[in-house]
Amino acid sequence: MIITVEEIVYIYIGVCISMLIFNVFIIFFRKSQYKRFKTRTQDISKLIDVQLEHIARKQPIKRTIQIKLNKMLTAPNKLMAFHEAIEAALEQDAVVVQQYLLLSRPLFGSLAVKYMQKDDIRKAYFAYLMSRYKVCKDIEQDEIINSMLQLIDTKSAYCRENALKALYSFGNEKNVLSAIMLINKNEIFHHEKLLSDGLLSFEGDKARLGALLWEHFNEFNNDIQVSIVKFLHAVSDQFKEELYSLLIRQETNKEVKVAIIRYYGKYVYEPMYHFLHTTLTEASDDWEIIAISATVIRAYPTPASIEALKIAMHHSNWYIRFNAAETLNALRKNYNELASIYNGTDRFARDMLLYQDQRTRIKAQAQQQEAVRV
Repeated sequence: MIITVEEIVYIYIGVCISMLIFNVFIIFFRKSQYKRFKTRTQDISKLIDVQLEHIARKQPIKRTIQIKLNKMLTAPNKLMAFHEAIEAALEQDAVVVQQYLLLSRPLFGSLAVKYMQKDDIRKAYFAYLMSRYKVCKDIEQDEIINSMLQLIDTKSAYCRENALKALYSFGNEKNVLSAIMLINKNEIFHHEKLLSDGLLSFEGDKARLGALLWEHFNEFNNDIQVSIVKFLHAVSDQFKEELYSLLIRQETNKEVKVAIIRYYGKYVYEPMYHFLHTTLTEASDDWEIIAISATVIRAYPTPASIEALKIAMHHSNWYIRFNAAETLNALRKNYNELASIYNGTDRFARDMLLYQDQRTRIKAQAQQQEAVRV
């Protein structure tokens, strides 16, 4: 069968009209949905306003309203409306609203049990709300906390991450430890960057959390250990001796060692100088260790450190030469001090020094131009 040009045009026009009708239908459908959502939000706002008025007058909140909300909020669309209403109320009077949320902990505890029976998307959303509302602040045991710990052992990374965020926001270090031990015990993959950044968002006593994590450090796998070292790097200088003893052990994982070496770039520790100097001057196959040592040694600017960096400049690995040249440039060493490299036979070392010097000059010019514009 041969289709004529006119028939193709008619088919094309028919498809266009169908798409237009579909788009119009979607527009009206979304408007209708939005209108219903606004109506639900207003209804829930009225209930919340009554409770907020009672709190403002230092009166108990109405139990009948909480029971009504408990029935309503089992539906995810109404929970979203509740979220919208609370966000609007927070802009008006955050203190009173936060008091109401804390008083509503039994309500959220009941909802937690129900939402744990729903699909992953709804579980993740409920966990997000708990991290936002912080209803279990400084509480060690609760139905909500148990639900968040339950979400740790799920296949959904969104559920797990939102549950961890909730536990971080609650500010109890023992619950955070329990969550991390669950990840470790059940061999759950949770990226070490997510874990280290999450630990930094902890809203309790970070020093106490660091001490507790270090107490159980040897129980964790290598990825979790890296996250913990990064967390300690950001919050505490009280682990210099302990981390150094771990660093010099031959059996310590390489990634853990790299994280520990970075720690001493921020917190200077005298015995660490010998380790860095030896690493840069002696032959080794661990180029990652040498490369990071070439960066960290800038915190120990002695003449011997400069000589160690000059030796590292002749290494065959590009990253080691790059870091060594960057450190020498950061230490503002002049031409005479580096003449042996500039005038030497190692073209790769000389080119790297020239590259880092030019890179620094370009950055300085860009900053000057930016300052002039401002």
